[in-house]
Amino acid sequence: MIFIFGDFNAKSSIWGPRDTDKRGEILLDLIIENDLLIVNDSKSLPSYSCPSKGQSWIDLFLLKNVSCDIIISWRIDDRINFSDHNFMDFEFSLEIFKKIPKKKSWKTSDLNWFDFKASISSISDSMENCEMDDVDFFVHKFQNAIVNSCWKNRRKRITIGKNAIWWNPFLEMERSRIRALRRRFQATSEPNERIRRKIYFKRELTKYKRTCIDTKMATFRDHLDKIVVVNTFDSFYCLIDDSFSTSRDLVQMLDDNGQEIDTHSKIMEYILKFLFPTIDDDEILSVQTDKISEFDLITEEEIISIFEDCKKDKSPDPDGLTMGIIKEIFFDNKSLFIKLLNLCLHKGIFPKAWKRGNVALIPKSGKDLRLPNNYRPICLLPVWDKILDKILAQRLS
Repeated sequence: MIFIFGDFNAKSSIWGPRDTDKRGEILLDLIIENDLLIVNDSKSLPSYSCPSKGQSWIDLFLLKNVSCDIIISWRIDDRINFSDHNFMDFEFSLEIFKKIPKKKSWKTSDLNWFDFKASISSISDSMENCEMDDVDFFVHKFQNAIVNSCWKNRRKRITIGKNAIWWNPFLEMERSRIRALRRRFQATSEPNERIRRKIYFKRELTKYKRTCIDTKMATFRDHLDKIVVVNTFDSFYCLIDDSFSTSRDLVQMLDDNGQEIDTHSKIMEYILKFLFPTIDDDEILSVQTDKISEFDLITEEEIISIFEDCKKDKSPDPDGLTMGIIKEIFFDNKSLFIKLLNLCLHKGIFPKAWKRGNVALIPKSGKDLRLPNNYRPICLLPVWDKILDKILAQRLS
């Protein structure tokens, strides 16, 4: 858990009513790259107030590795003080404190099966009694309950040590030395000497971890070099080698006018808009509700045929749910599942939660990566979306 407070002297419409300036773009880019959460409310009082310079919203409260739910209340207090900056008051509760779990792909083999089935039955029964007037809210609540159940009933894996091909005698010797340094500082009773030895141990431990990572990478790259000798097209090497680069390693992109886009957030936004264009306001399609009512109800047989054609543990959605998990939910409460799909069909509503997707960009070999059309996008869509899409596609065909 990391709390970050600071006078960043940066303006943005996200944490204040002012337009975003250059420093605000740089700071927002940094926030996105490091997965930070912004606590500030854009409708709050100004955090900076000076009679000669005016008011501004330049002080931020950021979180890392923790959910915003722990912040019960947050506000800017403009009571009199001896600074141009106003007080930032907040309260947090340890009762709802939780680390943000790392996203993963949930498979049926990852769960304690009987506990998960009991949890899903309880969720289905409770959701069946909920109103479905707001389909978006219902779907969002239902999916969150399923994901929380997966985390709660996940199976704890026992890691068995194996002889790694990258492990060598030098690392074995370094590991023994690091363990000796740890035992030495833990056995020291004198406070100052204990702190000194602990700092030295931490420094050497960091070097040891860095050496392990470098050794792994070097061994894997040697393995890739051997593959390239066999694979003359070099495609496998390019695909694996590019997976090492993070979002921070994106090359500078050229916009439609040939100007360079230098910030990460703008690059990602430009690529996504190019690859997935949206409908303009004047081209919004109107839903013909009179025609929708003529559609037949979705049947149990149609849904089962979709499950039979899809692999159960492939292509997880943004929440990590796979076809196998959704299949078990269907067989646990078929009436609720069918009712939800038919409601979306006859109301002409496609829930917002089903429109989200994870996009992976694979660069084309030998192309200019400053142009967005030289990336191949792979988009992982929600499983519910695939089921409804396939049913409609089968009917249209």
